[in-house]
Amino acid sequence: KMKSVDISEYNGVVNFPRIKQAGIGAVLIRAGYGKKTRDKYVSDNLTGAALAGLPAGISWFSYAYNEEMARNEANQCIEVVKGYDLKLPIYWDWEAASAAYMNKNGVKPTKKLVTNMCLAFCEQITKAGYRAGYYCNYSDYTTYFDKSKLKAYSFWFAYWSNHIKTGISCDIWQYSASGKVAGITGSVDCDLIMNESIIKSTKKSTK
Repeated sequence: KMKSVDISEYNGVVNFPRIKQAGIGAVLIRAGYGKKTRDKYVSDNLTGAALAGLPAGISWFSYAYNEEMARNEANQCIEVVKGYDLKLPIYWDWEAASAAYMNKNGVKPTKKLVTNMCLAFCEQITKAGYRAGYYCNYSDYTTYFDKSKLKAYSFWFAYWSNHIKTGISCDIWQYSASGKVAGITGSVDCDLIMNESIIKSTKKSTK
């Protein structure tokens, strides 16, 4: 399967030609998080990936605790990536810190609420002409996501063992959070593109 890495400002300056030479075939780039915080390296990473000929997708880390906030996150993400040629979907990234933020604000995360927030984000992304998806780990997927309502969207699955054991299918499998790749300083999240049909242009580049 095609190897990929997912990167953010925490990975610093990435040498894209070098990671391509190391066998990486695609990259997933964090655009930002929460209401409107932009990742410091998103523009550099999108440009670097494009110049190296690496297909790119996007993630937005969620701190939403209602559907309107999730839609706003989608709108902010769209503004950040506007004009770039994305060849993989835009993913709503929901993790333990997302749930903790909901609890902190007096909102209990439930399967119905988290699924509806995911739908709100993905629908907004789709309306803007991009393909959408969602990212989560095994525990959150089984607890908070109603897969029957999310079939239209791509699934990026974090499971740091053989995902086949779970019986859960996915388009992208994140199999490690401590990978080592030439061209990236320190550890990096590593993925396999399980469904290469998700790699196709959705927006023409103007940058």
